[in-house]
Amino acid sequence: MLNKLLPTTILLVTSLLTTMNCAAKSILFGVMERDHDKKITRIIRTIELLAVKDAIHKPVRFKYFNNDKKLISFITKQQKKLSLLYVKPSVGAELAQLKNWTKIAQLLAVDPDTKKWSSTYSTYLITAQQSHVKHLSDLANKKIAYYNQESVSNYVAIKKLIAENKIPGVQWVKTKNSHQALELVAQGKVEAVGVWDYPYLNDKNNKDFRIISKVANLENPTLYGNTLNLTEKQIVQLKASLKKESSKVNAEFSY
Repeated sequence: MLNKLLPTTILLVTSLLTTMNCAAKSILFGVMERDHDKKITRIIRTIELLAVKDAIHKPVRFKYFNNDKKLISFITKQQKKLSLLYVKPSVGAELAQLKNWTKIAQLLAVDPDTKKWSSTYSTYLITAQQSHVKHLSDLANKKIAYYNQESVSNYVAIKKLIAENKIPGVQWVKTKNSHQALELVAQGKVEAVGVWDYPYLNDKNNKDFRIISKVANLENPTLYGNTLNLTEKQIVQLKASLKKESSKVNAEFSY
């Protein structure tokens, strides 16, 4: 019986050691998790994966964070754990204080209005077509849906817009995801929700909604490299590879 089990055991141990060895040699890539268009996310991650493979010749493992504070805490306590980070500008400002993180490249996207490359984007505050809300002031004492308190386009920029315009009595309604938020707006259960301009303008169902207000010139996320793990040569090569792989993968997103 032992002789029959031995080859299987060796195979399993060998497989485990191979997996562990692969993990040890891989690049750990930190990403702020967002509930946006999954297709867009796949495009951006694909560009990064191909670029790392081309420039550094190592596989990539992603570690996702859904909270800025948890991410900062993680990289402060374990400074060499992550080699790459894809984060929004507010996190980038904190990375500068840690000294070992350097900016590699900022995400570029084709501006839906100008059709030119841009390092910024906009967020729209939208309502249902049949809604009585016509202007920002009409949202006084009304409900606005949000699904991610960390998201600039969905919550941070919209909350700032409401505060700057001194709209009183706004009630913030937390939803599970963007789909549920849009559903509640369409049903008239809440009056509005903040959305990223790119997926909204490319959504065939956007005819069911209309834009109340726009917040422009929001900075795109940036890719950072950990100088404790990456050499200067690797960072230079990665910058070049990001441009090269961007041109192969998609015509509307680039680095």
